[in-house]
Amino acid sequence: MPIERVLTQFEKGGKYPIAEYRLIRIGLKELQDLFGESPEDPMYHSYEVVTDHQVRRLQQAAEIEIDRSRYDYFVEVYSALPGGLCD
Repeated sequence: MPIERVLTQFEKGGKYPIAEYRLIRIGLKELQDLFGESPEDPMYHSYEVVTDHQVRRLQQAAEIEIDRSRYDYFVEVYSALPGGLCD
């Protein structure tokens, strides 16, 4: 099944996303390294962006400015099939 990874933005402490950014310029191997996951982990869960190193790399991958003082960010995955969330 094709998937797409996104950076999801929430108001601090919020329950609902306010924006999503496609992570086109970063692959699974680099994300596994960035979040300390094993090479066997397909990273199908939600991963909170908490370190400055993660922020710097994900800003490049999503082509946005990340402001952790105002927002919470998570790397998530969705189906990339026609009709999926990211279609």
